[in-house]
Amino acid sequence: MASFTITLTGHGKSELHANFFPPIQLGSSDWEAGLTSFDSYFSIPNLIENGNSTLYLLDAGTPIHDTTGQFIEASKIEKVLQKTMSDVTITITNTHHVILKTSKTLFNTSSVSVLIPLGFSQGRILTSGTTLHKGDEPLKKTWSASQKKFVYGLELPSGVQHYLYTGTMYKIPTGTYELSDLRKVIITELKKMDIDFDMQVNLNTQRCGIKCSKIIDFQHTDSFSTLLGFSPSDKMPSNTWNWSNQIVHVFSVMNIGVSVSCCQGDYRNGEPSHVIYQFTPNVAPGYRMSENPDSVTYHSVLNSDKLEEITVKVIDQDGKLIDFGGEAISIRLHFKQRAAL
Repeated sequence: MASFTITLTGHGKSELHANFFPPIQLGSSDWEAGLTSFDSYFSIPNLIENGNSTLYLLDAGTPIHDTTGQFIEASKIEKVLQKTMSDVTITITNTHHVILKTSKTLFNTSSVSVLIPLGFSQGRILTSGTTLHKGDEPLKKTWSASQKKFVYGLELPSGVQHYLYTGTMYKIPTGTYELSDLRKVIITELKKMDIDFDMQVNLNTQRCGIKCSKIIDFQHTDSFSTLLGFSPSDKMPSNTWNWSNQIVHVFSVMNIGVSVSCCQGDYRNGEPSHVIYQFTPNVAPGYRMSENPDSVTYHSVLNSDKLEEITVKVIDQDGKLIDFGGEAISIRLHFKQRAAL
């Protein structure tokens, strides 16, 4: 046997494996292998739900009136908050923790959010609906001279105005988006919520600009700030154009590499690898990627007299496995005996 081919297929998997029984006998000859075809669809998602696809939109904070410098006993907290937002309900547990239910999503991202002295950790988001949200810490305890006992309640420091911050979360469905497609999706969906939004890219600087009728808060790990070139710590004022300080990174995958476990591949950043073929996607999202090199480049098969198994990985430029969004992948390899010198 002077040559043979191996085809590996899978759905959505970027790591393909096969065992051979009986093993493929290679004998004492030197062998080499090359990629003859790679087929899949360009469905590598750049936005992944619950990963990096959430847009956080905040309203301007509503002040908690006439409370600065006060200590509000636990039994009176609900009445005080309802002056600001009538449909928030408060109960207190026997461990002095607040249980809160709200008809509007509340954001606890600001240092002057009233949720912090209520015992909720900064960064928490209290979703609307029937969910009961329990504070992370109990209410403050202080001595009441009039009651001659310790009481628990809401302590608001003097000179600091506290607020309730409401807002909206919009999760973009997992998918492969060009910036123009992403703009259309966001504008369409936010319009249903009576929220104005626009986005554009300066082609000269590759910076992204966004404008929204609400405050955009990128201070969450599942936002897509870096894709648009914004810092994960950015919070964008409403009704004005905000420009990113970095270039846009629409697709994190710049190169697709095929790594074959039994082959000696290219050097990557000075380190040996098993990558025997590499290419850059040249089709639009959703279209078929078909690589059929006119001239196959062969790489040495690592010393062995038989081939019992093989693992093929499809990786990006950083060596990470690529998510193909459930699409089928087919890879064909050609093995042949190395010609004598």
